[in-house]
Amino acid sequence: MKNRRAGHASKFFGNARGFTLIEVMIATVVICIGLVGAAAMQLTAIRGDNFSKNFSAGANTANSWAEWILTLSSMPNQPPLDYYSSGLQPKRNFVLLASLDQTQGASATPSDPLFTQLVLPRDITGIVNCINGVTPFTTTDGAQITVKFRKPPYGDADIFKAADLPPAPPPGAFMQWNIGTNIPGPQKVTVEVSIIYNNAFMNTLGPRLRFVLSS
Repeated sequence: MKNRRAGHASKFFGNARGFTLIEVMIATVVICIGLVGAAAMQLTAIRGDNFSKNFSAGANTANSWAEWILTLSSMPNQPPLDYYSSGLQPKRNFVLLASLDQTQGASATPSDPLFTQLVLPRDITGIVNCINGVTPFTTTDGAQITVKFRKPPYGDADIFKAADLPPAPPPGAFMQWNIGTNIPGPQKVTVEVSIIYNNAFMNTLGPRLRFVLSS
């Protein structure tokens, strides 16, 4: 009886064998490929979520700066007899904003020939210094333009502070202003506020708002 059972056991298990080393290696490679694919999908999802958050923050920043520029350019004329200690009569902020366009309709860059493209500092302190004429605005081709915007009541000591301005762009981004005078017509200035994200490999254009100012 025992021999019969042993015979049956030999029939079922006698031909059983383990996995070879090659089979184990192939299985390991297949599993690793699957894990790498899953990790890549997860990383893509995380990056997409971060980009969505950054784009939303950039859109809010661009909108805030567009509203600020509109308010700045619409400030009333200064009294004609209101002179600075330098003896110069102050100009309207609209005129100052228009003066940032160095092309005046001439070709500036092959990509956008009718606009002067200004790259603003990434931090709010640097932006404040540009607005107040402490440091110059810098164009995309490296030119520098110094303009001091005026804050009511338009005295020498009346300067903009960080609290008077919208926030700086979100981390990993910078702001660019494109200024075009006499576009789309005389006595008009077209302004485009762009938020651009950049890394070690490339720049990515984010939210962009274009609007027209009238004198």
